[in-house]
Order: sequence, then structure tokens, then C-alpha cells
Amino acid sequence: MPERGNLTLAVIVKDEADLLDGLLHHHRHLYDEAVVVDTGSRDDSRLVALKAGARVFEYPWHDDFAAARNHGLQQSTGHWILQLDCDERIDPDDFAEILGMVRKPAEHCHTFIIHNYTETAEGGAWCETGTKDRPWCGGGAGYWKTQPIRLFPNRHQLRFSGVIHENIIDDLNKSTTPILQSNIVIHHTGLLSKSGRLRREKLYGPLLMKKVRSAPHDIRAITELARYLAGKNELVVAERLIAQGLKLVLNPDKEVQTNLLMVEIQTRLGKLNLAMLRLEKTIKNHPDQLLCWIQAVVLCLASGNQVKAKAYLRQGRQLFPLSPVLRQLESRLPEESFGKSFAN
Repeated sequence: MPERGNLTLAVIVKDEADLLDGLLHHHRHLYDEAVVVDTGSRDDSRLVALKAGARVFEYPWHDDFAAARNHGLQQSTGHWILQLDCDERIDPDDFAEILGMVRKPAEHCHTFIIHNYTETAEGGAWCETGTKDRPWCGGGAGYWKTQPIRLFPNRHQLRFSGVIHENIIDDLNKSTTPILQSNIVIHHTGLLSKSGRLRREKLYGPLLMKKVRSAPHDIRAITELARYLAGKNELVVAERLIAQGLKLVLNPDKEVQTNLLMVEIQTRLGKLNLAMLRLEKTIKNHPDQLLCWIQAVVLCLASGNQVKAKAYLRQGRQLFPLSPVLRQLESRLPEESFGKSFAN
């Protein structure tokens, strides 16, 4: 067994040789050991990992992300584990902060902020790409955020669970390991390429169905499955699934992403009045969400209500004056309607 270092980079891979090569070389000054679990690649992923100095282990794919990740954890020797995917990057400017974290005793778990970049506005708390993100956004117009645990002690008590959207929260709840929130950003660009989206849909669809069957109260899994179904134009089934899911949560109004997906689906189904009622309620509860205002303007334009579209655009521009998307929507309406305050 190799000498125990401070930080192990843990990765699972299948047919992502180019991305894996970039991941390992980009973060080389961050980790002491890289453990790569190959789940059945037919490309050069395994060779790429070996050339980069990683320790490579093969693990047959069993439709279970947690099982594959846990196999990697069993092989890891570092005091700390950093979990990354092949299509993720951390700004080198943040390396020093991470190295500072892992120089301390391995007694805490750390959450990182993931920017999931997309070409168009989608998701609940969608934000437009800022200046600092542009070198890493892959050309994405914006992102939606998640904040999972990505840096944690190498302890046998801490293992992933869940066939998809796997996490170590369940094991943490049984232990005394505290969780600290960090401002480290992981830039995720895998949703931008058509091949990446198709690969994700093909893989995630059956797993999401499996997870919803085993955890019918998991609103995130329900929302992701509904989005997958909507992408396949199974809109009626997606609408029914979301309606059932929202009945199961204690406070459905807080589920911004789920409600906005329902707005999108009902709009596509031609249920414009229902979509607008839901959207108005969501805006009232979450006026700080840019995507609410974008969808409101788009929905009003789709229904031919330019007066209402202008009103929503005016309010949205007041809250988000630098929004490129709202500026683009403004160009679709007569300029004289907005007055001098909206002149660029």
C-alpha cells in the first residue's frame, strides 16, 4: 500500500478519457493521491489515469453511483477525500484555501458550491454567469447551484448512499462528524454539450425511476424524473408526477425548482392560465429568484399579453438591472414603452 498522504482525489469514470485527463492534470498540485474507479470504459480512460499517476481500480457498473464511489473510498489512503467528477474544475486561486483545510485534523466535512452551467435559463435558483465565472463556465449563460459535501475525512463510517444523487448525509447523521460550509466553487460544465446531456439522460432516467420507487417522498428525485420525462415530451406524465410530489412535501411553496418546472410543463401543454397562477404565486414567495421573472415575461409573451410582459420586465429589471437575459427579452418589446430609465 502506498504511503499515506494528506488528500485523495476520488473519481469514478466511464468513457471520459479527455475530461479525466484534464481533471487529473488541472488539480495535480492539490492532491497527494488520485484514486480512479473505472466502471467499464471502452476508451482510453484507464490508460489516461495510469499515465497521470493515478491508482486505477475496475468496478462493474451495477446502476448504483454510491456503490461505485464507495469502492473508491475503500482504496483511498489519504487522511482526507476530495470527490470530483470528470467534468468539474476548481479555480486554482482556491487551491490554497483547500490545502489549508486539509492541513488541519480530519475532523470535519466541508460543503462546496457547485455551479451547474447551462446554455439557457433553467432550474430553480438559476443565476447568470458572472465575470469571475467566465473562464470556467464553458460558454454557459448561467448556472443553478447545489451545495453538497465534497471534502470529508477518510473514515470507514462515512460512505455514500443512493443509486443516484448519492450523498454521505445518512452516515453523517449516525456519526458525530460536523459539517462546515465553504465558499469554494466547483465549476461543472457537463450539461453544456449535447453528448453530455444525452449520456446523462440515458443513464439517469432509469436510475431516477428506481430512486422514486424506493424513495417516493424525495422531491429532488421526483423533480429530476419529471424533467427527464418532459425532455422526452411525456408532458402529461411529468405534470401528474410533480402534482403528486408537491402533495407529499410539508411546504410545497418552498420548492422553487419544482414549481417552475411545473410552469414550464403546463405552458407547453397549453395550460397558460394554470401556469400563470402558479408562477404568480412563486414570484410572490420568491421575488429574489431571477428565473421567476424570466419565465413570467416569456409566459406573458407566449399568451400575447404584452402589457403584463412589460410590467414583469420592468420589475425584473429593477431587481436585476445587469441581467443579459432580461435585456434580450426587452428587445422583443417596443422600446418606447419603458421610458428613459431603461435606456442602455
